[in-house]
Amino acid sequence: MIRAVLEHGEFRPLAPLPPEWADGQPLVIEAEPVSIPEDSDAWIREIDGAAARIPEAEHARFLVALDEQRRVSKEHVRRQMGLP
Repeated sequence: MIRAVLEHGEFRPLAPLPPEWADGQPLVIEAEPVSIPEDSDAWIREIDGAAARIPEAEHARFLVALDEQRRVSKEHVRRQMGLP
């Protein structure tokens, strides 16, 4: 069985596809059931509480690191495409 995720309307395999599969080959895709905690309100409170314990400085540091990663990724793609 091949596992995949749906991203922007397309399926992205989580592992390499078998070499015997060919482009255009029909496939059967079944969605995995979404598991919802029995007490989703308690789960939401737990997540909210955990997020509230993260210091504001850590949030800011994460956002700076995320911006830097986006910048580096864009530069990399530009170089690959031969753009200035």
